[in-house]
Amino acid sequence: MMLAAMRHFAADLRQRGYRVYTHFNDPDNRHTLIAEAERLAHLHGCDEIHVTRPGEWHLLNWRFLERHTEKLADNPRMRVIYGTLDKMSVHKRKALRERAETFFDSLKWAPPYGKGQHESDYGE
Repeated sequence: MMLAAMRHFAADLRQRGYRVYTHFNDPDNRHTLIAEAERLAHLHGCDEIHVTRPGEWHLLNWRFLERHTEKLADNPRMRVIYGTLDKMSVHKRKALRERAETFFDSLKWAPPYGKGQHESDYGE
């Protein structure tokens, strides 16, 4: 269920022109977050890696769920998650929405795959 939401979120980001890495079955994948981040930073010549504080990820999940209620709310696998969202007070939902937007707007994004200097790296 969470992986499906993550796939939809990644698709939403790509549609907006953001670069999203989801090649978990890459044979060079190091299978730990730190090792994989370091490998990708080296591969793409990144000078820095930006991470979020523990717990901030949930803001993006709630943001995604609210933005895609029409598509997802009727899915039986999503009933529990939407049930939790529906039980939140109007004030809590508004506060989460505002924090999510502030957090989302603060993220620094790389150019989408296939644009700019990385075009030859992806076989497209």
